[in-house]
Amino acid sequence: MDAEAKACALLEHLIDRLHDAEVDYQCSGSSHELLVRHAGSRFTIRFAEQSLLTKTLPDLYALLAPMVERIRANSYRSQAPTPASAAPFRHAA
Repeated sequence: MDAEAKACALLEHLIDRLHDAEVDYQCSGSSHELLVRHAGSRFTIRFAEQSLLTKTLPDLYALLAPMVERIRANSYRSQAPTPASAAPFRHAA
């Protein structure tokens, strides 16, 4: 399986895990990026092409698991009531 096919599988995996997120994919040279917009925040997950080529899909899914949890945790924080004077939290990983 080539790097783009693995990146697309990762994109589908993220969509499956984060039902209410918008997930896009872009490739720039040897960097593959998954762009996630969820609950008012934006995250960028980058994979080097070499990593995609040398790791198995289960290994790549395992790498995504803590990132999915971080995105979910961020959405819970952003949905919590905040004082009117608090600035909105934005995170780009």
